[in-house]
Amino acid sequence: NFVRGLFLEALFPQNARFVFVLRHPLAWALTIEKWLDNRWNFKKTLYLRDPDDGIDRRIEMWIQLVDKMLADVSSLKQAAIVHAEACSLRPDVIPKSLERIVDGRRVSLAPFKGLARSNLAYVACWLEGGRTDAKAGSSRQDTTAGGVHACVPGAVALRD
Repeated sequence: NFVRGLFLEALFPQNARFVFVLRHPLAWALTIEKWLDNRWNFKKTLYLRDPDDGIDRRIEMWIQLVDKMLADVSSLKQAAIVHAEACSLRPDVIPKSLERIVDGRRVSLAPFKGLARSNLAYVACWLEGGRTDAKAGSSRQDTTAGGVHACVPGAVALRD
């Protein structure tokens, strides 16, 4: 968990290694929409789904989470920060920070395959005033790294 590194290291002091995966803040803000809309989070996340300020609030949340994580990383014994989009674009290049903590173990960046393209699909859909929906059918679909997500036009009002 992004903000529980120190706690988890205290629980597992001998074996704890942390890989913090950063995703672009706008892509992250758009992808978490699916979790904000579920019945468990619906009332608690209204402010994050606000049509006028929701995206800005989600990006501000991302900044706060990353700031907290960065403050903790310097205190952790073995931690790496990995940029998901970079891993997606260059899956053959293991980041040096990750190499340092895996002690020669084989690492695969295959889970990041297609993520950069997926991010572009989320952002393009948002710029068109739509939102992605895993359940909707559409001629414009993103089939990378997480299943099929259709762009539902006109679902989101964009600000100037």
